[in-house]
Amino acid sequence: MSAAKTEDGASRRTSRLRRHLAISTHALRQRPVNLAITFAPADPTVPGPTRLGFAASGASLEQLRPDPLRMDMALHQLSRMGVSILSRGSFSASAQLAPDNFEKLFGTRLSRFRTRGDRPAFLFPHDGGPWSPQDDIARLIDDAYIQWPATPMTTPPAPIGAFGPDRVYLPNDLANLLNASGPAVRGMSGAGVRVAMVDTGFSLDHPYFLNRRFSVLTAPGADGTRDRDGHGTAMCANLFAIAPDIDFIGISLGLPDGSVPIDALHGGILLALAHQPDILVLSIAYDLRSDITDLEAERLPGSCVALALQLQNAVARGVTVVCAGGNGQFAFPAMLPEVIAAGGCVVDAGGEVRASNIASGFRSNIYPGRTVPDVCGIAGSLEKQAYLMLPCPPGSWLDRSCAGLPDGTGVNDGWCFTGGTSAAAPQVAAVCALMLQANPKLTARDIRSVLNRTASDVAFGTSSAMTGGRAATIGNDLATGFGLVNAGACLHLI
Repeated sequence: MSAAKTEDGASRRTSRLRRHLAISTHALRQRPVNLAITFAPADPTVPGPTRLGFAASGASLEQLRPDPLRMDMALHQLSRMGVSILSRGSFSASAQLAPDNFEKLFGTRLSRFRTRGDRPAFLFPHDGGPWSPQDDIARLIDDAYIQWPATPMTTPPAPIGAFGPDRVYLPNDLANLLNASGPAVRGMSGAGVRVAMVDTGFSLDHPYFLNRRFSVLTAPGADGTRDRDGHGTAMCANLFAIAPDIDFIGISLGLPDGSVPIDALHGGILLALAHQPDILVLSIAYDLRSDITDLEAERLPGSCVALALQLQNAVARGVTVVCAGGNGQFAFPAMLPEVIAAGGCVVDAGGEVRASNIASGFRSNIYPGRTVPDVCGIAGSLEKQAYLMLPCPPGSWLDRSCAGLPDGTGVNDGWCFTGGTSAAAPQVAAVCALMLQANPKLTARDIRSVLNRTASDVAFGTSSAMTGGRAATIGNDLATGFGLVNAGACLHLI
């Protein structure tokens, strides 16, 4: 591969970053902001969910449940004030509002912000700035937070020389590594199990998805189902490698210009849950890292409260939620105690399984006693970022950027080598689908228990240095949780 092609790949990555940075504040103010609206609990003696002073858990969830009729009345009044209501759940609603109108209704000023990593700019009230909602607004709702852009939990394209011959090809290699092929899975293929995924988009006309059962929808606040980024298409391929006959629902967060601000995640999750999935998988996360200490923040940001309530309620209602545990991030929503957090492992050419030094491993400050991850999938490592061969839309950012480094694939061939806990989460979710096909009566708690009890222990390697570089040891640990998910053992136990 020529040096010119390598430089071309680097320039593409730079161009992508510059495209995000080049969005002017004026241009941002021409776009509506996506809001997550929370409501006061039905019990007037209970503080609203953003005013609790602590992160709600399953035990306090019912105390925070709003009255549905009051929610209806509030949403009706908000719509008369110019707020576009996009979707609603049991605890929150997704909405859009022009920045100027947001400032007027909430008595504030919006400033330009950027979060960590290669994420686009967005508008948000400045710390310490004015916040004085109109009286009518204050009576109707608990709060309304502009949604920050989230981050796909895939690895960045690998540098030259960071991969060897021991790569993982889908579907067979991955199925073998997770004991999800042949007699071990007893003919289970995920048939009849509905799995939803919210991501950058899903261009499932790729030959890899031929004869698969899927539908793709656009999240409220997004525009279009096509996946110009490539992340959603590539990561959902892991589902079909383990559970090829699932009924898949993809919720797209993409925009028509190819950018993926992913600030429509809350609305996308509400839409996904409205379709009553058995399993919801998220390979996108927020990094709740303090800008002051560079460690995990001490409290849940108000902008994440609505999302936390909806996911906790989904689990209480029987949905199994699997989240990427992070690639060096203090990942939310993986840190929610109710969800299954997927960490990462890497398998060398000799078959030894090690903790991935890409994947996060941490003990949460926000949710005391919660550790991430629970179990692991196959994610690669810093040395082997170009690890899993995944299908992606030809010419998408992922296709072009990975090939430009190079990874051995073409810039427009619809294949890329990558990894991360973005891939591990759908792998774990697919094993959950096999279990639900075998025994539809399993609860989310049952599934978590079976995953933990049957995972193959990993006692070598360390997790990401960005979250403390935890060492894998015998038994449950902060590097790999209970170990690498084992599909055959799960099915044998149930």
